[in-house]
Amino acid sequence: MEVSEDRSDWNDFARAWLAENDINEGLALLIQGPSGPNPTGNHRLELLELDSPRQGEHQASNR
Repeated sequence: MEVSEDRSDWNDFARAWLAENDINEGLALLIQGPSGPNPTGNHRLELLELDSPRQGEHQASNR
């Protein structure tokens, strides 16, 4: 997906979009580069593991 606005937390936005589209397992790749408001921004890649809890979250079975 390509969006025109910047967000402070792309991880949450991407996970919500993937869940809304029934994509709940595997890997997702977030890619960001320079934009109009930030033309000197760095290119960045981030992998999201969709079938594992986010850092700081615990599954109920681990309690």
